[in-house]
Amino acid sequence: MRNRCLPKAVDHKKMARRKSKKKAIIARNREQLFPGALCFAWLKRNTNMSSKQGLQDITRQMATYLNQIDPADYRQPLDVLSGSSIGQHFRHIFDFYHCLAKGAAEDLVDYANRERDPRVESDPVFAARVLGDTMDQIAQLPEDQLIRMRADFMHLGETDRPLYPSSYGRELTFVHDHAVHHLALIKIGFQAQCPGLLTDPNFGVAPSTVRFREEQNAETVQS
Repeated sequence: MRNRCLPKAVDHKKMARRKSKKKAIIARNREQLFPGALCFAWLKRNTNMSSKQGLQDITRQMATYLNQIDPADYRQPLDVLSGSSIGQHFRHIFDFYHCLAKGAAEDLVDYANRERDPRVESDPVFAARVLGDTMDQIAQLPEDQLIRMRADFMHLGETDRPLYPSSYGRELTFVHDHAVHHLALIKIGFQAQCPGLLTDPNFGVAPSTVRFREEQNAETVQS
């Protein structure tokens, strides 16, 4: 008969499986509570990934057109843009750059707190300069640093606006994608107001779409 007083043999493999399962549950719960937190740790181990580089590339692209466009075309309200001007869309893009740079002081980004500088939407050369200067500030931000982002919903008052955890890398990516969206609208404005200015076929096109088109073209050539 087995002596019940004797301790059972330790099943180390079973214990290891339990620990692994427990870690997975903790990680899943952590991700639910702090969305993206696991991504931040992964980002630290993958230095080839840079949201700054993507934003710098699109900033240079914008600066090229800002330094070439006629100020009259830049300021002209256009029916294809629902009465807005090309300059107003560029100014809106810049406002998000500025909010990100300004938020670095407290590690708190608030995209609703925009300046809407009329000179940025009326003077393209000035817009190119301040856009470049602001990008230089943004380039100093550590991508893996945890920050907070204040959300803005129409039904909430100023004091009720929630804060969400984020990182500079995530917000750099958002500012990039937001810029691409508005550049697609600006492209429509270019085609209507100054079609000869538009020379880059990838202007206002998302990187994933550019890659998809390149893959499609490659398949067409191969066939």
